[in-house]
Amino acid sequence: EGAYWLAATAPVVGLLAAATLPAMQIVSWRYRARRLRAEIARRLPRVLTGTRVLLESGAATAEGALAAAVATYADPSADLVREALRVKEVKRVELEVALDEVGERYRVEDLHRLADSFRIGRRYGTGMAALLADFAQAARSGWHARYRERITRAPVLMTVPALIFFVLPLLALVMYLVFSPLLGTLSRL
Repeated sequence: EGAYWLAATAPVVGLLAAATLPAMQIVSWRYRARRLRAEIARRLPRVLTGTRVLLESGAATAEGALAAAVATYADPSADLVREALRVKEVKRVELEVALDEVGERYRVEDLHRLADSFRIGRRYGTGMAALLADFAQAARSGWHARYRERITRAPVLMTVPALIFFVLPLLALVMYLVFSPLLGTLSRL
């Protein structure tokens, strides 16, 4: 039939699809991981507040209160702390080391800071309830600051899509309505 162009472009289309689909999958995984990390950062203060309440109500140790709190909650942040507690038991390491290991594996900076809080509490004898309350408050205020920054940047980020999808089509419509009668008149001359 003379469709030689189809035979020539089929391998190119196949190669483009072979390169594009995995790249799109990787981008999708990174997006989901970023959203999950944000969810962990948002939920971890709630778990730590529950830990502080249990610690103040008479839990024997900070680790025991943390274990009881994460058993109560069912969210990604509690899952990560639960995993750190499991790593602590299996590898027989300190909780701080287990929190650092899990934080490094999943790239969650809040777990590193939580491990540092536990280190400070053990080394200097600072009350863990106060440390957990301060950590939870700092994490909440950090999350709120990032949220406010994202909200204030949104109008700036929306200018380009607004130009492309609203202003330019409206400008093209106005130009067509103005210049089509003018071109019609000029063509009659």
